[in-house]
Amino acid sequence: MYRKLLTFTMIFIMIIVLFAGCTSESGGQLEEAEKVLKIAQGSEPPAVDPARANDNISLQIGQALFEGLYRYHNGEFIEGMAEGEPEISEDGLVWTFHLRDAKWSDGEPVTAHDFEYAWKRLADPETASGSAYKITDFVKGAMEFNQGSGSSEDVGVRAVNDKTLEVTLVSSTPYFKEIISFGAFSPVREDIVKEYGEAFAANPENMVYNGPWALTKWEHDVELEFEPNENYWNREAVKLDRVISPIISDYATQVNMFETGDLHMTILMGEFAAQYDEEGKAEFFEDGLSINLLLNRETYEPFANENIRKAFALAIDRESFITNIYKLPAIPATNLINPAIKGVEKTFRDEFPGDYFPAFDSEKAKELLQKGLDELGIDSLPDLELMFLDGGASPIFAEFLQENFRKTLEVEAVLTPISLEKRIEISMNGDYQTLINPTGPDFNDPMSTMETWITGNPYNEVKYENEDYDTLVKEAKGIDDTKKRMELMAQAEELIMEDMYVVPIMHNVSGYAISDNVSNLYPTAWCPDIDWMFADMEEAEQ
Repeated sequence: MYRKLLTFTMIFIMIIVLFAGCTSESGGQLEEAEKVLKIAQGSEPPAVDPARANDNISLQIGQALFEGLYRYHNGEFIEGMAEGEPEISEDGLVWTFHLRDAKWSDGEPVTAHDFEYAWKRLADPETASGSAYKITDFVKGAMEFNQGSGSSEDVGVRAVNDKTLEVTLVSSTPYFKEIISFGAFSPVREDIVKEYGEAFAANPENMVYNGPWALTKWEHDVELEFEPNENYWNREAVKLDRVISPIISDYATQVNMFETGDLHMTILMGEFAAQYDEEGKAEFFEDGLSINLLLNRETYEPFANENIRKAFALAIDRESFITNIYKLPAIPATNLINPAIKGVEKTFRDEFPGDYFPAFDSEKAKELLQKGLDELGIDSLPDLELMFLDGGASPIFAEFLQENFRKTLEVEAVLTPISLEKRIEISMNGDYQTLINPTGPDFNDPMSTMETWITGNPYNEVKYENEDYDTLVKEAKGIDDTKKRMELMAQAEELIMEDMYVVPIMHNVSGYAISDNVSNLYPTAWCPDIDWMFADMEEAEQ
């Protein structure tokens, strides 16, 4: 995930704002005003190196600077560096991609060798990529290389020539094209990476770009600025003149700026969502984001008890939060897989409803709590630390959970806000007791969610272990029959919901207000959640 770290973290901070430039006089002639899109990021991007970008902010910026074989745009997977569809062997194991004529921002050609180097670097244990499992789980030899029992030469990625990339899979994977549309599979130049080492992609001058945009300014913790990559193969599709991305975490400030006309798009929630919806100015999008509560049995011993975990799940009044506080048409989550994800012919949720527990049942929660306390031989629960991201809706969400747990379970949740940087650190070291976890899929398949909780996955933050679950998910990874795959994942979902280390809370819907003169700006259900690559403005402000 997201990728599973925070994939869609921006929903809980602040996502997008727009601003148009001004005119100037030159030689008595009025020059055409620039089209300038201003996009607020909720924090400093931790890493834009494709192999190390795991959070939504970094991935959003990365999709501007780098382009893989395909990209997700406006509801479909479109060609990127690949020209046409891949050739797939009869057994589904060998995929051959043909590259188009394309250049890096410094004029050098983009070649299949760049992809081979980047993909093997992703699997390289020295890179220590949090997204390594995306390649190790699917590409032949990548797991062995990553774990030290194989070499890079054994990895099934080969540049046949400058324009042909051949990839050999572990097993037939019909959705492999969707997987490689994720930013981690973007190419990087070996000479540039080796020149800058650990400083690669840390500043604009430390990288070259093959995506639609070039990063021209990066004032860390303050602002980023982009201009069109003049060597991008589809330059005519890039309509804006500049993109300015200030780093601003305060949601209310952004909304106020939108209201005064200084910004052209803002995310909406709470009273702002209700107000704009009433005025007919709000737009709502199914965004793929799900909000879960992670329970860590290693740092809070009562979570080792199943009844205690289930008591926490039932103590959350989901409907009340959505209706009275959040005020967006979100869905109370009684299952793990988001309703936006596809199934066989309909959505996965249409075909497998999976209502595994009540959305709220305080009496049953109290009953399970007492049973769990008796089993543990204690009279009450010790205080519990609840961590959450320090921007956007997360604080009010945390306060709501605190009140629910105090009222129903008689446990005090001590609230601890954390930065995005700290959140990423926690994902690696597991130093938390319970944690609000906004997360979303990287591609349109339940596997994007289910693979996270396999034993040993780096984003399995609750250290979930269930052999039956692992067997079902791994079997689903290796078969072509879509119906059977979905049935296996539905069975796996039932198992993890029975164990309840991951407590589903809400499947999100995003609300936005967008200025009338902005077009081709697409919220998506997959990470990253905003696609502004080919946005346009009908006219720049004078």
